[in-house]
Amino acid sequence: MQIQIDSLPDWALIRIDIEPDYTIKIGGYDRSNLYTRYFRVKGPKIEIGFSLGIPKVLFDSQSKDTLNYGNSSAMIRFYYVDELSGHRFPVNLGVGTFGVNSPLDVRIGGGGFALSVLLDVVEMTRILEIGLIKKITAGLELAPFFPIKKKARLLINAQVGISL
Repeated sequence: MQIQIDSLPDWALIRIDIEPDYTIKIGGYDRSNLYTRYFRVKGPKIEIGFSLGIPKVLFDSQSKDTLNYGNSSAMIRFYYVDELSGHRFPVNLGVGTFGVNSPLDVRIGGGGFALSVLLDVVEMTRILEIGLIKKITAGLELAPFFPIKKKARLLINAQVGISL
């Protein structure tokens, strides 16, 4: 059987069992000839994904300049992937909209654009092999935020979201 390498998913695990052909009955069965090998299918070192989040601002460096934060953010995120395990590093970078009522809502006095560094606590549990849903993210975010017609600011947020 031939394995089509390009049809395998990134970071898949291939198990190959090699054993004698027991249909040929010559002598006794020799189990010492059994051999198993595992191969990890490599994937990219940097993955790009889209995430929708529900942030809660914990700290605003321009708190005197009031701003009505919305209840969502939409980010393009860049994930570093460990080349041996295939796990994403728990800290990732993002760029997108922040403090909006919907991912496409950028209005005066509300949302704007942000850069993001997210410490994903859920990803840390996956590294420890505690099985949680792969699409869920939750953690602390440090975000330089550039609201429309307001002063730029630095935010620290708690965030829960999904990653696509």
